[in-house]
Amino acid sequence: MKRFSIFALPLAALALPACAATSDAANPASASDTAIVAATSEAAPTLEQTEDILMKHIEVLASDDYMGRKPGTEGGRKTIDYLAGELEKYGFEPGYNGSFEQKVVFERSAAPKVALLLGDTVIEGEGVVSLAGSTDFDGVELVRIASTDDINDTIAGKLMVIENPMLMREAAQAGLEAGARGAIVLAGDALLANFAGGAQRERVKLADMDNGDAEPVFVLLGDDASAAFKAADTDMVSAAYTSDGTRFESANVIGRLPGTRPEAGAIVMMAHWDHIGECGEPDAEDRICNGAVDNASGIAAMLETARRLAAGPQLERDVYIMGTTAEEMGLLGATYFAENPPRPLDEIHAALNIDTVAIAPADAPLSVIGWKRTPLDASIEGVAASLGRTVEVGDESDKYVRRQDGWALMNKGVPSVLVSSSFGDAEATDTYMSSRYHAASDEIWEGFEIGGAASDVPVYVALMRHWATPALYSKPEGWTFDNEE
Repeated sequence: MKRFSIFALPLAALALPACAATSDAANPASASDTAIVAATSEAAPTLEQTEDILMKHIEVLASDDYMGRKPGTEGGRKTIDYLAGELEKYGFEPGYNGSFEQKVVFERSAAPKVALLLGDTVIEGEGVVSLAGSTDFDGVELVRIASTDDINDTIAGKLMVIENPMLMREAAQAGLEAGARGAIVLAGDALLANFAGGAQRERVKLADMDNGDAEPVFVLLGDDASAAFKAADTDMVSAAYTSDGTRFESANVIGRLPGTRPEAGAIVMMAHWDHIGECGEPDAEDRICNGAVDNASGIAAMLETARRLAAGPQLERDVYIMGTTAEEMGLLGATYFAENPPRPLDEIHAALNIDTVAIAPADAPLSVIGWKRTPLDASIEGVAASLGRTVEVGDESDKYVRRQDGWALMNKGVPSVLVSSSFGDAEATDTYMSSRYHAASDEIWEGFEIGGAASDVPVYVALMRHWATPALYSKPEGWTFDNEE
């Protein structure tokens, strides 16, 4: 799952589609869902066998040989080959232009330098620090923010000017939620010094794509730069960035399972394969962030679900299975897929994302990231009931919705959800997030809990079969998503 900071937001998080259609009606187990479960469960592995299958995948993907699965590295290449090999073994066809790989090119750079242009005034130099943003822009309107009470829908597309640095984090977060482009903070020299080190971290963005309108902008100004900004007395600002960038390549891994009625559209199941490579202090004994839970566990569950779907009976709609790259860098692989899909997005009826699933024990309540935001809720409840599972949704539905790959597709008109028992066990999830998330300790440890992930696999199989059946579910015509809901 993607790390979250107000200064490192996924590009897709600022897209604002037009309207929404949601469904939260209760839907007890239907005869159709009961039949789906019966048709696929008789020959399915037991819970214990499923646990063993998932652990074998995790033991490979979270091993030191894969070096933390960072895109653009040898470990990333090994992961791509592993996923493509598994999908081919299950009988999937290449899912993108005759290949299992959808090549994605990224640009990596050190923190860029930025010059602000306010009328005839140019503000640049050591007193100007860019925490986010790397694409030139011209003539963006400024709006002064004295308190969070000033933040409403009218700031959409504008840059906030925050004169009180004590408001910086709260106002920046609220402003982005309201659609602001970002913020210029009159921080002063002392605060600027605190952030200067973090501003030097590398930036990664999609190459050869227009990242500009979606890319958040955060600029901090020191004492002299703040004074010059105030003296300029203008309501418009432009910016010019300079940076030395290098390119690297990775890939989304996509397999296609042809349906009997491909004209009826397709559905997608995805999980991000990447993690963050090395982490921790330079002199730490173990610096490899193996990402066993995040997200070797999700890939394992996706692969086992894919294997069972391919085993039959054949589905009506096409099914695309996708391991996404660069989720940890800002949902970039999923964003690229949404801009370059293997078939038009209006023909994709649903997407299931699987992320960070090895946390809860077997048969823990299911939770849904994206609840009440798509027309998929009723089918989730029906499938869960047919398997004797419960659905309990708390604050995590909103807390994590922008931090997972489904967000990139949802913003492009594809109903997308993350379904997992992990997020149904808030205590276990909070413990993991506070102790092992994005740390070298996210590896297979004594007591590693795989039960919840194993018991969720039959849910994923049944959901995919339900959504692949036009008589049971189709995306409402013209459906779009409103992220203000």
